[in-house]
Amino acid sequence: MRSEITKYTILNAIKDKLFLAIMLLLALFTIIALFIGSTSIVEQGQTSIVYVASSYRLLIIFGLILFSCFQAQRAYEGKEIELMLSRPISRERFLVNYFIAFGFVALGLSIVCTAAVYCIMLLKMHVLHHSAVLTWCICMMLESIIMTFFALFVTLISGSAVFSALMSMAFYVMSRLFGFMMILANNEHAASAYPGFFKIIQQFLRYLSIFFPRFDMLTKSEWLIYGISFDATIIFFIVAVLFYIPLILVATIMDFNKRQF
Repeated sequence: MRSEITKYTILNAIKDKLFLAIMLLLALFTIIALFIGSTSIVEQGQTSIVYVASSYRLLIIFGLILFSCFQAQRAYEGKEIELMLSRPISRERFLVNYFIAFGFVALGLSIVCTAAVYCIMLLKMHVLHHSAVLTWCICMMLESIIMTFFALFVTLISGSAVFSALMSMAFYVMSRLFGFMMILANNEHAASAYPGFFKIIQQFLRYLSIFFPRFDMLTKSEWLIYGISFDATIIFFIVAVLFYIPLILVATIMDFNKRQF
């Protein structure tokens, strides 16, 4: 059953021209990044790598979000989920297989993204940090899988692809900017000017940090330029982000079991 759902999901991705669109946009972003890098006075190769890595990451994440949201809505409206559930399979097992199928798509695109970044690094950099590239790839896989699962979770609950896509993109942007917002909230100069307001903001962000994965600590473009030194902090954030995968899956199963088909 898992192989059938995976094959079905990959065929839908091909039919929706997801892979074709990703490849065309990767080529376009590569040209733009190389052009921007060539305009730099110093560190032209490093500038290109930073733009390439950042634009590739956003392209893969947003592409997966859109594909997951509209594919899940289509499965609902086209009674495809009901057809799959008519077979001798439990709802829990179906959802796990369904999520795994989308996870394979996310993994494949993440590997393609990393391979493209590595090719640009071979072209533009004299010193390559292979451990940093590997870590960047692993973190990219985690980000893509979690955001794909989150998009499926919101779509299966709301039933609206547009609402789910917007919420998922906002969730990702907030997760990437969360560290920056915490720095601003802890700014002593701003806090002294508006002590009451910033105290409320600080408490709000602390509570909000429980629900948002710290993507800002992962998949950093600077790793590709300067390398990476492994410490407990990086391992901690990777493990913390991994926690969201079973959390999203369990929440989806709980809601899915309440639905009538």
